[in-house]
Amino acid sequence: MNRKSYLIAFFILALLSCQTNKKGKEFKTEKYSITYPSSLKLEEKIDGAEFILSTEKSSEQDGFIESINLVVQDVNISFKDYIPYCEDEIKKAAELINSEVISNNGRETHIMEFTLKQNGIPLSFIQHSLIVNGELFMLTFSCESDEYDNYKSQMENTMLSFNVD
Repeated sequence: MNRKSYLIAFFILALLSCQTNKKGKEFKTEKYSITYPSSLKLEEKIDGAEFILSTEKSSEQDGFIESINLVVQDVNISFKDYIPYCEDEIKKAAELINSEVISNNGRETHIMEFTLKQNGIPLSFIQHSLIVNGELFMLTFSCESDEYDNYKSQMENTMLSFNVD
């Protein structure tokens, strides 16, 4: 290779490297994968969750860490029957803001937004649920309602990157 070819190869590799950094990190298992910003901290197998992606405290007074967690459970219910069941369960404890079904990465995904108060603190949630081969994959983003607009876009994009293999 001549000098010009080396320079072209270098610039292509540098460009690809920059694109990879913009996407963030990928967490992948045999069953699923998710891409998340490098600013989030990944912890595996915590408190019954497959993983938790969490933010850093925004200040010393910050008493709530925003996070996305994944729970996987065996279920014996169809996706169609799951949606009204899940909505009814949420309405027992929270205010349901939105419920819809979208196609995400080729799979039907039920998305709910809801709010509730826990220990006097108003909290907001986005939950993505899908059923694949008898397993429920439930991703839940939780945050203080006051911080919701600051995190919603980034966390939704992260949740939409979730893919069941």
